[in-house]
Amino acid sequence: MTAAAPRIGIGVDVHAAAPEDSPRDLWIAGLRWEGQRALEGHSDADVACHAACDALFSAAGIGDLGTHFGVGRPEWEGASGSRSLGEAARLVREAGYEIGNISVQVIGNWPRLSRRREEACAAMTAAAGAPVAVSGTTTDALGLTGRGEGLAAMATAAARARGRRLRDRPRTRADPPRGGRSMTTASRSEQSPPLPVRAPDVEQAAERLGTTVRRTPLEHSERLSALAGADVWLKREDLQPVRSYKPRGAHLFLDSLDADQREAGVVAASAGNHAQGVAQACRTLGVSGRIYVPSTTPRQKRERITSIGGDLVELVLIGDTFDDAAEAAADDAERTGAVQVPPFDHPTIMAGQGTVALEAAEQPARGARPGAGHDGARPSAAAGRWAAAAPGRGSAALPPGSSASSPPARSRWPRRCVRVDRSRSTRWTASSTARRCAAWARARRGWCRR
Repeated sequence: MTAAAPRIGIGVDVHAAAPEDSPRDLWIAGLRWEGQRALEGHSDADVACHAACDALFSAAGIGDLGTHFGVGRPEWEGASGSRSLGEAARLVREAGYEIGNISVQVIGNWPRLSRRREEACAAMTAAAGAPVAVSGTTTDALGLTGRGEGLAAMATAAARARGRRLRDRPRTRADPPRGGRSMTTASRSEQSPPLPVRAPDVEQAAERLGTTVRRTPLEHSERLSALAGADVWLKREDLQPVRSYKPRGAHLFLDSLDADQREAGVVAASAGNHAQGVAQACRTLGVSGRIYVPSTTPRQKRERITSIGGDLVELVLIGDTFDDAAEAAADDAERTGAVQVPPFDHPTIMAGQGTVALEAAEQPARGARPGAGHDGARPSAAAGRWAAAAPGRGSAALPPGSSASSPPARSRWPRRCVRVDRSRSTRWTASSTARRCAAWARARRGWCRR
């Protein structure tokens, strides 16, 4: 499941100390502190609650303390900090956010928060309707708070947009039945949670994809094999029109949509490669789509996306990170009813990407079976499970000199194997790949002795 990333807000509040003879009471963290010097302010001057309010507004991007409770709002004159915090939490939720937690630190020479910390946390938690942690510190006699001229507070708050989550997406005809058996073996299921992808799903995906994606060659790398001490095969997905394996899952997903879903269109978030895969699928199947990418996406990828998708694809630049794009895409899907195309965590996407391993296992290469290991790229999730559920169809690289009909002795069988996806060439240079393989080869000797 993928959800919008949490947003973090920061809040600061400072109030000057009231005169010694002031009739005001000191309120901190929603609690009244008898016998303590009070603070001046438009309301009750509760710096802890006010900083928490500011942090919440910052996380949701809906202004600040002055916007909602400033001196221009007479109805908030003399209001308690607890009331302000409760209203701030309500406004944040009304704006479409869930509050994760709030942390507040009060800065000053008084009061002694440690004596009532649990009570302060409980009071603010009740007001906000979310977990609040309260602490206190001093500034070693420095500044306004150090000289006893007032108190300050700093707060952070985490909030998450209530957009459409990928697990809430409409089911398609390519989805496996709910509660279907995972393809992981008993031994592996104890180590990792099962995924709803089985070997027949990957095989069916290959049949449905047919010739819509290129059957890329499998090439033996003599240099990497020498460094690793085992056969290393390169599945040349960089020869796909979009230079990666991404069209496999994207095309299968769009092809699984019914007529109404295709009419509604699709949305996707990506940093580049997934976007190109979705754009190609949209153009091939005649489905309109909007693709959200961070503004930091290289111009070459942006131009490639629009070139592949043509008039059917609208490219939207938003924010600076993938999380910003994912949040915008989820909001779009919620608002328009378009179907969100997940980048990887969906059974249909996994089955499509897993056809990389199926092809590799079916491609003969001088008597040795190709590897179905992974380098951290997403196809390995489905590929590894397909290999585990399809014994005899290729699951690991054989050491030099071995054949499928006569497997090597256990001491010569590598526990892991290497697959290098050259579509990630912008990150993996030839030298860095060689260093990784060399490190793998050194570690392999230890695995084989176990």
